[in-house]
This record gives sequence, structure tokens and C-alpha cells, in this order.
Amino acid sequence: DYATSALAPDLLPPGVAEYAIDQARVIGIAPEMVALSCLGTIAGAIHDDFKIRPKANEPKWTERACLWFMLIAPPGSKKTAAMKRGMYPLKVIDNELVSGHAKALAEYLPKEREYVIRAKEAAKIAAKGQGYEEPPEAPKKPPELCAIINDITTEKLGETLIDNPRGVLWYSDELVVWFSALQGYSKGDGGRGRGMALQAYEGGSYTFDRIGRGRVHVPNWSYSLLGTTQPEKIAELVAKQADDGLLQRFMIVDITTRPPLPDHDRP
Repeated sequence: DYATSALAPDLLPPGVAEYAIDQARVIGIAPEMVALSCLGTIAGAIHDDFKIRPKANEPKWTERACLWFMLIAPPGSKKTAAMKRGMYPLKVIDNELVSGHAKALAEYLPKEREYVIRAKEAAKIAAKGQGYEEPPEAPKKPPELCAIINDITTEKLGETLIDNPRGVLWYSDELVVWFSALQGYSKGDGGRGRGMALQAYEGGSYTFDRIGRGRVHVPNWSYSLLGTTQPEKIAELVAKQADDGLLQRFMIVDITTRPPLPDHDRP
């Protein structure tokens, strides 16, 4: 039982307020929806090496641009359309990174096969005592660069963050799925999965054990988070949540009672 405050354009970065209000009028939605998408996308786009120091005389206190946003809106409120308006520029970059990795991987695979063959031949020659052949140099596998992730397992997330130490944006069209994935990874208790999520908000190095690969070290376990959900779903989920501060990491925008701007089909 509370009423959220209206969007204050002067609290938003230059350009975001104007864009959010303009696009909200085009779609016919509340401007908070587009502004949220813009801020989440900007946070996901900023390199984690960039930090601010809130206190000039406290060098040990620094903050990077890691933000978690939750949009609560009823069904049929055009949440996906709003998210796409803010995420579009980063989505273009993500497509370029993924395409570039595909090309680099296509060049790497033949070299990797050639390396395996030559390494086996060198080993056979040495085993037969027919001399020593300098083993070939292994080709370096290209990093799997990306800017946006979604529906990813914890193990795959570790690999992705190793290749993208700058940080990424996790977009979830339904945040309940994200919360459920944390629960599933921990086999019901949610403790380990939630702990790994809390670490992603704090950033920094993280080490975890993976079946078949042993211990995996990630230099920067970090991602910004942008997602949507419905009032009934999040209410049911919150009732079951542990009081570990995970939900409190989110900046929550609830437009359940916020009237949309009139649809304005302007040039």
C-alpha cells in the first residue's frame, strides 16, 4: 500500500529524460518504463574499470556502474517494447561482438585441428626415439565477446565473464525466472546461487568449483541486471525470499498505477 512518485526529468542523465518521454508518447506507455531501460543499458555498457569515489578523502571506497533494475507492470503494458527502446544501441553492439567472434572462431578451428595433428605426430616421433621435434605452438582461442546475456547457466556465466571482464548486461524478460534459476542451482535452498548473485552485484574476483573442470577463477564476477515482472508474480516470490539483501539490491519501478502517456503518432 504505497504510491510511487512520478518521474522527475531533472534526476535523469542528459538526453535520457527527453528520449524516454518522447518514446513513451510514441508507444503510449509510462515514461518511467523507457527511462528504466535506458539506465539499465547505460550501466551495462560502462566498463567496470571506470569507478567513482564518493568521498574525495576515502580512496578505498569506490563504486562502479553496476545497477539492478526491476520493472513491475501488469500484463499487456508493453514492457517488452519499452525495454527494446532503451536496449537498442547496446543490442547493435552485442550483435557486432557476436558476429566478430563467429568469424574469429571460424579462423581458429582449422588452426586448432592442425595443432592437434602436429602435436600427436611430434609425440609419436619422440616415443619411437626417432628424434625430437619442437612441438607446435597452440593457437589462442578467441574470447567470446558479448554485451548482453540472458537465460544462462552458472557454469556458462563463469566462462562468459572470464572472456568479458568489463562486465555485461543481464536482461531478463521475466525476473521470476532469474530468481528461480538461483534456487535451482542451489538444489532448493537458494543459498549458493543467491550468494553468487550478491557477489555479481559487488563485483571483483570470484572462484567456484565446477564438475569436470575443478576450480574456476573469474577475475571480475559482475553484471548489471535489467528485468521485468508482473505484480502478482513478484508478490508471490517475495513472500518466499530469504532476507539476505538480494531483493534490496534492485531499483524498483512500479508502474501498476502510473497512467500511460497518450499515444501520439507524430512524424
